[in-house]
Amino acid sequence: MIDYSSIRLDEATPVAVAPFTASPKKLGDVAEYVTDQMVLAASRDVRVRLVDRDLEAVAQEVALQVSDLFDPEKSVAVGRMVGAELLIVGKVTARKRGADIFARLVRVETGEVLSVAKVSLDRRVLSSS
Repeated sequence: MIDYSSIRLDEATPVAVAPFTASPKKLGDVAEYVTDQMVLAASRDVRVRLVDRDLEAVAQEVALQVSDLFDPEKSVAVGRMVGAELLIVGKVTARKRGADIFARLVRVETGEVLSVAKVSLDRRVLSSS
């Protein structure tokens, strides 16, 4: 996502990863795994400095559901509270033959979506997890 950002990132740009949501809730394990993988990837990229804070608790402080963080406008308040310039938000959604993972890189200052990524998972991948 960082490679395809519409803006160039300076080294050590503060980035937070919001917990990915799942629809339906039974895909919660997949969403949690994808969140962990995004945190791992961000922590290894020199272009970003991972802001590691419990964003679920922060979302509740500003009276948002974690699912609201997928909305770029609502995620801005959370990003500001944790001191991030960029926020990675995502959602795992079931489809007939598997699931889709959508992730967005959001600029906290403006709510602008800088890049979007989609990964499609086959039902066999989901059933083996």
